[in-house]
Amino acid sequence: MEKFLKKVYFLKLYQLLPKRIFIIFFDLAICFFTLWIAFFLRLDKFYYFNKIPIYPLVISLTLLTVIIFSFQIHKSINRHSGLEAFIELSKALVIYSIIFASIFTLNTFEGVPRTIGIIQPILMSFSILSSRAIIRYIFLIFSNFEQREKNITNCLIYGAGRTGIQLAKIIKDDKTLNFIGFLDDNDKLVNTKINNKFVYTPSKLEKIKLKQNIELVILAIPSIKVVKKTQILSKLQKLNITLRTLPNLNELTSGKIDLSNLRDLNINDLLERDPVGTNKIVHAKNIYNKNVLVTGGGGSIGSELCRQILQLSPRSIIIVEINEFFLYQIVQELRETIYDRTVKVIPKLVSILNYNVLTKIFETHKPDIIFHAAAYKHVSIVEDNPIVGLNNNVFGTLNIANLALKHKVNYLVLISTDKAVRPTNIMGASKRLSELIIQAFQTRTKSSTFSIVRFGNVLGSSGSVVPKFFKQIQTGGPITITDKRVTRFFMTIHEAVNLVIKSSIISKGGEVFVLDMGDPIKILDLAKKMALLSGKTIKNNYNRNGDIEIKITGLLAGEKLYEELLIGNNPIKTQEKKILMAEENFLEWKKLKKYLKELEISLRENNIKKIKKIFIKTGTFYNS
Repeated sequence: MEKFLKKVYFLKLYQLLPKRIFIIFFDLAICFFTLWIAFFLRLDKFYYFNKIPIYPLVISLTLLTVIIFSFQIHKSINRHSGLEAFIELSKALVIYSIIFASIFTLNTFEGVPRTIGIIQPILMSFSILSSRAIIRYIFLIFSNFEQREKNITNCLIYGAGRTGIQLAKIIKDDKTLNFIGFLDDNDKLVNTKINNKFVYTPSKLEKIKLKQNIELVILAIPSIKVVKKTQILSKLQKLNITLRTLPNLNELTSGKIDLSNLRDLNINDLLERDPVGTNKIVHAKNIYNKNVLVTGGGGSIGSELCRQILQLSPRSIIIVEINEFFLYQIVQELRETIYDRTVKVIPKLVSILNYNVLTKIFETHKPDIIFHAAAYKHVSIVEDNPIVGLNNNVFGTLNIANLALKHKVNYLVLISTDKAVRPTNIMGASKRLSELIIQAFQTRTKSSTFSIVRFGNVLGSSGSVVPKFFKQIQTGGPITITDKRVTRFFMTIHEAVNLVIKSSIISKGGEVFVLDMGDPIKILDLAKKMALLSGKTIKNNYNRNGDIEIKITGLLAGEKLYEELLIGNNPIKTQEKKILMAEENFLEWKKLKKYLKELEISLRENNIKKIKKIFIKTGTFYNS
């Protein structure tokens, strides 16, 4: 069939002639021949062309020409014409039929039977519409033939709902994808056809893959639960099929995204749970019309705190940040998105160790609430630079706490980490000491509320493995993980910050709030999922032709296999479902002050052995 079609000469003629002129003459020729056939059928005898009365011929050709130019039928590109073009053409032919029938059926003309006014429009409409369908079908055959000769990816769309159908229309003409059909769990849709494409049951995906050589599945179910998405991903991984998640449909229809490059990684897809319901905070009395100070305001957590605080209409946001570029970025962003021009964004390029400059900031801007997010948090970096890390994390926190106490700041919230629980590294120990400072300071005041919010890894933050893995994937790998048994708690930045602000609202003083982060996630599984969601296959003993390899490098100094969020047991529930409160012991200020003095001297002396002894005394249990 294909060889025969390649030899059809009228197609070559069609390509040589100007297409619009060809379409006009083609339709007029159909008009002429259908008029001749109408006379032949009506009079039941053979009719020579020259015997057809001139006036119906002139009227029909003139009328059709007017219709062609009025509806711009000649401008339609047949190979790309869809249902809309077909409907438009049908409207034009209906108008022709009504006018032609009105002339020759309602009036009497010599030698022209009245029924000619009905027969000819029917024949002509059927012929023109059929010709369009046949030409489109021929081009589709050629297109499919060309696709088989090229490196085309056979794909399925998972989801035969409205989104899936819209996506199918978009990828229909994509030269890199060959759309085979739909997958859907709805039994009512399975084994039916949508726009001539079959709807398969996912349970038969393995057979479909072998029969149709499926290499790609595009997930087109916007409301799908994360658990279900994880199950689909796991199944596709076993079948060595790539999964791409559907971007915003508005972006697709506006042409902003090339479907051949649908490899965008959605951070939420990495969670093995549904994201925490972070309902918008309508009113925060501790923030509304107040001066809010955010330390480390240019970092991942700090910058998101600034964004969400801005929506709560503070009087001012004072951003303390030591990194000039990060400070510039967040200040520019806030000033561009600010709605209430009365909100002041005040950048302060200063280290939290600079007590004198911080004092000036407190005296000038009089903060009502402080979110203390400034800290060195990369375990390996702090491990290699313990003096600097401890100075910043411990004594920077001490500076902020002292100034908050001195200036009677209403609220101080310390952003802490799961690494502060039974720490095995210097970074974790420094954060636990920071927690002890905040807990001890709460006992020294009745006018201020000091609290701690502790959570695990934040997806996409500068301290998370996600940016590292993503970069390794982009460069072709390998993805490196320290141990295949390592697990971590994960939460999105938006989730974490939303709950931090809610914690500050419900705080009464001295609490250690712990965010419910669900079950811990295996880092190995996270790496595999990131690779698959980026359109890559895993290279291993079962798939030696995979795109990317995962290498085990061994645990780093001070790294734990498993992290914890609680030191004690039985956390207390709060009015916020995803926020728990830990009951943990702490040191009295008099005793803690003595240990901090010893630590300060040991840091000046660069005496790591003494520092470790102080950790043991304070109960931070640093383990060398």
